[in-house]
Amino acid sequence: MQSKHLRYKQSLTLFPTPPFHFDGTFHKPSHFPDHLSLWEKGIYWQSFRVDRQLYGLKIYNQGTIEKPELEALLFADHIIGKQELELLKNEITWRFNLKADLKEFFEIAGKDKKFSPIFKKWRGIGKIIWCWARDCPDFAF
Repeated sequence: MQSKHLRYKQSLTLFPTPPFHFDGTFHKPSHFPDHLSLWEKGIYWQSFRVDRQLYGLKIYNQGTIEKPELEALLFADHIIGKQELELLKNEITWRFNLKADLKEFFEIAGKDKKFSPIFKKWRGIGKIIWCWARDCPDFAF
C-alpha cells in the first residue's frame, strides 16, 4: 500500500441539529479500534473515500450542545472545487448524522427515573452511520 500526501485543504462550517454533543457523537470507546479515525476532546480526525477518492477530515467543535457549530478541514491530493465541496459537505452531514433531530427523544429520556442522569450528561449524543464496503461500493478501499 502506498501512502498519499494530501497537501490541499479546504474548510467548511457545519451546523448540526441541536442538541448535539460533539465528543459523545464522535468518540465511542466501546467501538472496536479501526485505525481510520482519531479523537481527542473537541477534535476528530478520519480518513475516508468518496467515489474512490481518498480524503482526510479534521473536525473541530466550535459550538455548544444547544448551538452546535463544527469547523471541518478537508484534505485531498488535488484542489477541491465548489461542486466537490458540496458533495463532501453532504457526505459528512449524512455520515455523521448531523441533521438527526433527537430533541424529543432526549426530552422523553430525560424524564426516565433510572436513565435520566445518563441522558442529562450525554444530551445530544448522536450516532455515526457506518457503511461497509459490501453495502456501499463507492466507499470500498
